[in-house]
Amino acid sequence: MTLLLLILLPLGTQSTAGSAAALAAVLFLTMLVSAGMEHSAVILLAVGFLMSPLNDVRPIASLTFMTASDVFLVLGIGLLIPGLVGRKFRPPTAFVVGALGVVAMGLVSSAVNPNAAMSLNSMLRLVVGALTLPVVFMLWRPRREIVVILAAAYVGGNVVNVVAARINGQASDENRYIGLSTHPNILGFCAMLGLALIPFLLQELPRRFSWIVLLAGAI
Repeated sequence: MTLLLLILLPLGTQSTAGSAAALAAVLFLTMLVSAGMEHSAVILLAVGFLMSPLNDVRPIASLTFMTASDVFLVLGIGLLIPGLVGRKFRPPTAFVVGALGVVAMGLVSSAVNPNAAMSLNSMLRLVVGALTLPVVFMLWRPRREIVVILAAAYVGGNVVNVVAARINGQASDENRYIGLSTHPNILGFCAMLGLALIPFLLQELPRRFSWIVLLAGAI
């Protein structure tokens, strides 16, 4: 760790971006050493789920194809991969057929789209969200309390997004609330999914947290 700090020190003194990168690396490695691989993965995935509705929040403003949520999800999944290697994977037939259909239709649609690059980027996000994450979860088979943590994080992210939308006002081109999303529809879809998780959280969390869950659902 000391050697790593000595290596990162010059990077941290060169620029603001370098300082941020060095600090992030130190925090990541500190978490990894103190919490272990799986617990660190859960923390990163929880942050990624929390930031999923906030898809206009980016690590670097110019990287329009990457969100902050992407970074945390990729890091979290990356930490899980060593423990998933070698596990038997038998996906349901319906999932395989549906996945192939989604990818095939996405490729065809992108090929005929005038802006093929943007269309492929959107399809990649769909594949990661709708296909890759389910595969990881089927291999990982996390404990129920981890699922509750991730669900609560996603609901929390939607609360932040809705509050930001109210603070920012009707900011989109159509004078609709947008929050920290890139489009009003994303704000709405994510909020609906978050609302669908409220009954699950009410059932799984201790009763003393019920008022917090109900407040989040009301927001």
